[in-house]
Amino acid sequence: MTLERIPGLQNEGDILTDAQYTEHPFATGEMGKVYRYEIKGNGKSILFFGSPHVNSPDSYVFQDIATAFQQAKPDMVYIEGWRELNDRKYEAKLALKDHTLEDTIPDGEPRFTAKLAMDAGTDFESPE
Repeated sequence: MTLERIPGLQNEGDILTDAQYTEHPFATGEMGKVYRYEIKGNGKSILFFGSPHVNSPDSYVFQDIATAFQQAKPDMVYIEGWRELNDRKYEAKLALKDHTLEDTIPDGEPRFTAKLAMDAGTDFESPE
């Protein structure tokens, strides 16, 4: 994995414009691999981790997510791709409790990431 600044951003506080996002390979689907974008300041950081939606046990994505999670040691995890998560968090935690990390892979990277967070005692929710 590599740390990559999104093209067109000059300062950490800049906001990505629609034109800049539209031109980014992740937005067009040309980037089939994961990407990381990290903003740091005042002893804190935010790590954006993007990946294709996958559910194959052979996908590199799950190892990349696990590695990024271990390196970041997050206080909070926001999971894209699981809209009903916030309304059903209790049920999600109950369901994930009895599964191994590997058991979550067929359900895709959102549940895999939630299981990583849960096992680490880290809160998680969906920004959707």
